[in-house]
Amino acid sequence: MEAQNLLNHVTITNWGTVLGSTNYGLATGAATMEGHARFAADPLPAVLHIVGATSFATLGALQFAPALRKTRWHRLMGRALAPAGIVAALAGIWMVWRWPPKPFDGLALNAMRVIVAATMIVWILLSLVAARRRDFAAHGRWMTRAYALGAAAGTQVFTLLPFLVLESLQSVETQAIL
Repeated sequence: MEAQNLLNHVTITNWGTVLGSTNYGLATGAATMEGHARFAADPLPAVLHIVGATSFATLGALQFAPALRKTRWHRLMGRALAPAGIVAALAGIWMVWRWPPKPFDGLALNAMRVIVAATMIVWILLSLVAARRRDFAAHGRWMTRAYALGAAAGTQVFTLLPFLVLESLQSVETQAIL
């Protein structure tokens, strides 16, 4: 089976070979995507960011279910999700500082990434302090804010699609705005 991924221009000709091989993949440090050598050269922050953000976004959504909020599950998941959100944000900052910028990553965009990640960390920590004080209303407000920042950052893949498709939009300024 042959497939063409239009976003990263990689052709994968045999799914079995790719899935079963240790020669491919972000975790092994192999460059699997054209133009993404920075991921392969230093995969740890990307792996931490992906695992942390995915956990925070998917399981975190369940924390808003009223039926689960009054259960032990909410507390146990929160103890796992708060560190996951912090790890995702710290890894995001790590990628901004450690990796060489992409062609259209300007100072404004990277500054926004660091500010959003740092704010998310502060809000998660404030939510934990509120929970320890048993001020669950404040805890919910701080965690909702942190979750909203994480969710907004996660939508970049959708907001950047026009940028990837239309060459006329490809500039440092447009990348920062989108």
